[in-house]
Amino acid sequence: MSQIANSSFQKYRLDIQGMRALAVLLVFFSHAGNTIFQGGFVGVDVFFVISGYVITQLIILEYRSDAKFNFIKFYVNRLKRLLPALVLMVLVTSVLLLCLLPESIYLEQVSSSLSAVGWFSNMYFLLQSQDYFLSWNSSANFFLHTWSLGVEEQFYLFWPVLIVLSFGKKH
Repeated sequence: MSQIANSSFQKYRLDIQGMRALAVLLVFFSHAGNTIFQGGFVGVDVFFVISGYVITQLIILEYRSDAKFNFIKFYVNRLKRLLPALVLMVLVTSVLLLCLLPESIYLEQVSSSLSAVGWFSNMYFLLQSQDYFLSWNSSANFFLHTWSLGVEEQFYLFWPVLIVLSFGKKH
């Protein structure tokens, strides 16, 4: 890859940010009950594809420039980028739920909030047989929307390893 391509990818990509914004809007309008945007999951899919593209490019560019990849730096950057907002959302939501819900309903939310912070809520809801798209009570869990973040973080955990392994050893 040429130096021009390397530097152009690292700059702000308006096209990618525009597609991310469109994906978020699709999800938002779907959750708002807008019948035109009933397939909000398409927005989640688009966001996953964009994230995969961006992360793959970052991994490849770092590996090609240094002939190695710093996994610790990569994971620390992901944590710095995503964990503060996640913890804030879980804390604020938990406090509001504690103030507004009866104790029995609140306690049902605690384990799902912990799974969200641990980035495995997708597995938690799978084991709870909670269907994000079809369940009649999908709005009964205030942390159900974090399933996609669990999927994304698990992708970040395994994808860099697979990419680096695919490079093999340089001779």
